[in-house]
Parts: sequence; structure tokens; C-alpha cells
Amino acid sequence: MKFLVLGASGFLGSYVGYGLEAAGHEAIGVARRPVPHYSQARMVASLGEVQKEILSDSWDVVINCIA
Repeated sequence: MKFLVLGASGFLGSYVGYGLEAAGHEAIGVARRPVPHYSQARMVASLGEVQKEILSDSWDVVINCIA
């Protein structure tokens, strides 16, 4: 499955990504700062860019870990 994890640089978001990738899923992290826990990550500067990332692909699941 293909997951988009919002808030990937936070405590919960980093563990979600680690667990998804360990289970063999494709997890793409979205955050305002670099994300070392994901094989694929995208950086955003504003809330409007988060919406663009959500609409940029066909995700199976979007997980919101933004605090």
C-alpha cells in the first residue's frame, strides 16, 4: 500500500513511517524540516503546500500526524 504521512518529522509521524516501511509498505513523509526516518520525504513551507502534496498522487491512505 502507498501511504502519505503528514507531520513525519514529529514523534508519532517518525514512528508511523518506520513501522510502515518495516512492514513493507511505501511511506512518503511530509514535513517542514528534513525527515531522516523515511526513504522518501517531501518538505513543505506552508499549509497550502500540504494540500498540494495530498492531491499530487493517488494515495491508498493519508495519515495526519500534524500536531
